[in-house]
Amino acid sequence: MTSLPPDAPCQELVLDQPREAARRWRMALHAGFCFRIPGGLTVRELLVRDLGMDPDYVENRVRTVFLGGRPVDDIDSAHVGHGAQMTLSTMLPGVAGITMGRDNLIATYRTDITYHETAPGQGDGQAVIQVKLLNFLAPETGHLFLPRGIGLDGAGWARVAQAPGLWADTRAARLDGQPVDPAALTPPPDGMVRYVVMPCAPGCA
Repeated sequence: MTSLPPDAPCQELVLDQPREAARRWRMALHAGFCFRIPGGLTVRELLVRDLGMDPDYVENRVRTVFLGGRPVDDIDSAHVGHGAQMTLSTMLPGVAGITMGRDNLIATYRTDITYHETAPGQGDGQAVIQVKLLNFLAPETGHLFLPRGIGLDGAGWARVAQAPGLWADTRAARLDGQPVDPAALTPPPDGMVRYVVMPCAPGCA
């Protein structure tokens, strides 16, 4: 997870890559990134209405949700506010993993750490949150997050740059509107870079 506050100064790197390139970003999606969302959304509203996930996919596949490190049971009442830390996963392995899953029969064993809403969601403006996509959710849903932009600090950039073939098939790259060679860029000394990975059809210039 990025160590910077969600309102840290930010550059924007826009990449034109084929949609299948989203899988190469698995490491960044797994380690954590900053992400802009409308304010006042519940977890389900964020996933279904804002990101466009299929409701059945959310219900059956996104079985583990953490907010601020606490497991969430009711994704219809838990709001994702500015600065929130949200982790999404399929069902985690083992008895402990099942216990952390939402709406399960043994959740009563973790009532002391279960997430409970303490303040109403803010309905105006934008929020910037920190997101982690664990295990299969990174390759399965990364294409929904990347075109909106994921914010990474210098350490996050360094991890991403090590991914094999990350810049392969990049049709164009622009840093704050100026053409650049992404492979030649260096991590920012402070602040973060917001990666916007736009899907480019095969063969496009």
